[in-house]
Amino acid sequence: MPGQRRYRVPEATAIINAELGLALSVVTIRDYCKKRLIESTQPMGEGGWHYISEAALRKFIEARKESIDNVSTEE
Repeated sequence: MPGQRRYRVPEATAIINAELGLALSVVTIRDYCKKRLIESTQPMGEGGWHYISEAALRKFIEARKESIDNVSTEE
């Protein structure tokens, strides 16, 4: 979508940690991008920053919230 906000990994990491109450590192989020657990683009090629769309970021956060909720209700 034109005009949709994109976040670099450090920005996305801060948002994920704030919304989920986690302490994931930038390296972890970068690895999630490399493994395609979070959809991202890497416009500068290998070694450049991964960019994560707002939609992909929200999708990841919602999926993590659901998995956290499922674990807490199973105990």
